Amino acid sequence: RALAVLPVILFHAGFAWFSGGFVGVDVFFVISGYLITSILIEDIENNRFSITRFYERRARRILPALFFIMLACIPFAWLWMLPQQMEDFSQSLIAVSLFLSNVLFFSESGYFVAAEEAKPLLHTWSLAVEEQYYLLFPVFLFAVWRFGKNKVFWMIFVLAAMSLALSEWAWRNEPTANFYFIITRAWELLAGSIAAFIVQKRGVAKNNVLALVGLAAILFAVFVYDETTPFPSVYALVPVLGVVLLILYGDKETWIARLLSTRLLVGLGLISYSAYLWHQPLFAFAHIRLFAAPSAAVMAGLALLSLLLAAFSWKYVEQPFRKPKGDRKMSPIFISAAAMMALFIGFGVYGDKTEGAPQRFSGDLQAIIAAQKTEDAHNTRECHLDIGTVAHKFTECKFGADVTPSILLIGDSHVSMLSPPLGDEMKALNISAVTRTKGHCPFIRNLNNDGRAGCAAFNDNIIASLQKSEDIKTIILAMRFPYYISNESFDNTLGGVEHRSKNRFTIKGKPVRAPMAERKAAILNAYSETVKKLALDNPEKTLLIVAPIPEQGWHVPNQLMKAKIANLVLPNVPRHVYDQRNAEITAWLKIMDDLPNVSIIDTARILCDEAECRATIGDAMLYFDDDHLSYYGASFVVKEIVKHLK
Repeated sequence: RALAVLPVILFHAGFAWFSGGFVGVDVFFVISGYLITSILIEDIENNRFSITRFYERRARRILPALFFIMLACIPFAWLWMLPQQMEDFSQSLIAVSLFLSNVLFFSESGYFVAAEEAKPLLHTWSLAVEEQYYLLFPVFLFAVWRFGKNKVFWMIFVLAAMSLALSEWAWRNEPTANFYFIITRAWELLAGSIAAFIVQKRGVAKNNVLALVGLAAILFAVFVYDETTPFPSVYALVPVLGVVLLILYGDKETWIARLLSTRLLVGLGLISYSAYLWHQPLFAFAHIRLFAAPSAAVMAGLALLSLLLAAFSWKYVEQPFRKPKGDRKMSPIFISAAAMMALFIGFGVYGDKTEGAPQRFSGDLQAIIAAQKTEDAHNTRECHLDIGTVAHKFTECKFGADVTPSILLIGDSHVSMLSPPLGDEMKALNISAVTRTKGHCPFIRNLNNDGRAGCAAFNDNIIASLQKSEDIKTIILAMRFPYYISNESFDNTLGGVEHRSKNRFTIKGKPVRAPMAERKAAILNAYSETVKKLALDNPEKTLLIVAPIPEQGWHVPNQLMKAKIANLVLPNVPRHVYDQRNAEITAWLKIMDDLPNVSIIDTARILCDEAECRATIGDAMLYFDDDHLSYYGASFVVKEIVKHLK
């Protein structure tokens, strides 16, 4: 357990060495599958299996510490969370109480959702997976036991293989569901179940080499894997089989067992559940409360604090509830659990229905909250296709005047945000447009973003449709290019450090990897070919390329409210940061501008001056998050586009 929890905490704290620390969750899954199956086999074989008593033991093990930490979160959420954060937190209280937090966080995983580091209960998705396993697996095992232990073993093996195969398919086609849902995580728990059958039959063997291989496999995943590793998938077999090897061959006389039996690691293992519960709320509230991103020193201190709080809750919360005292009946634990669930659900419903209780804030903040609501109304994004969505036809997602569309918008979300103000301008000009945009899919031929369904096919379909369309006269192309070519999230150098997952690009099926210079060259070359083909194949059409939108690095509405609360002025991103991040793209755009039917919309000239790139004008926000323009901000870019349309 110590081997599971430490990498997770250090990974979430942002320490680069632990780039694959997320596999600690998978280690937990295997351990849970092993322990639960061992208990169930023993109970069934000794004719003392009771589903009610099993659930009671699980409730005593899981719920007291979980409820204690949920209670501890509520006051800080009320005091520090902004309305949208509070609304999300309230929904998570309900979902955790119903063992469905993995489903909630799956549903909240769209492109424009709030940052994960501001969700105190995000980590409970893994508890939900385990709880769902605890609900289903005992019933299954008891129901099939009559077929004989050997057949049951192979049933579990087949189920595990099916779950792994589904996971391998899902990371390519439904990556978010693959991450959160039990059906693609079950094989990890079942791997522990398989180990339990083997140990129950022949005991734990002593093999120093295989035990060492098991430990090495786990550590390899912790230090080598990163956010670009498809997960879970066959890659997860490395840490999962590593745990299985430790279970099967880590007899107490092996070197590895002696290492893992040292007092420090045993102590960390004992408090691992509480440590796992504490770390995410501490990290999340630090991100919420502090104006700038927490430093490495702050995160290290919070990681240590999570262990200290874990020791407290293990001794004074976990332990007293583990076993009933005397002849206490089991019913009180269920009644108490139901009462606590009702409390959390009630508070959650209130926070959800009041949209995060905005009445907690003063008039200045209320104005910003109202502006956000107006922004949400402008940016319904109904025509922006998210991950896994099938392509729509040219005739759909039309906006502007009620005439035949003569303009096409293509690219990612950075062009879709131009649609609302552009639509209003086009009504006055009696013209209309259609939009073909897809999240995380740059408009580059033969490029796929693994885990983002069908980027290349989506773009090919656009090119083919254009060749058949005589009505489209103008093509507007925009995307978040610096993020794609560098594969690095944006750091505004002011304490705003964006957290986005890395892309896994392939061009013509070949992975685009480091070093950075080669990566940038490969993507820029592919983009050059795409733009040249688009321009040369459609000489009668005008191609407007929107230069990269200046990124902000933090959620502008939230940061503006934080600044108001702290009586600070929201600083603007230095212009040199934009210039440095976009140097290669700016040079490339100058070359593209020489093509006869290509024009460039210089966004830096519109949104920046020589010193800085603005996030606001007064209290009017130019962005609705950290890199997407608000209706107000997009209207400045649209005015430049309209000059070309006229």
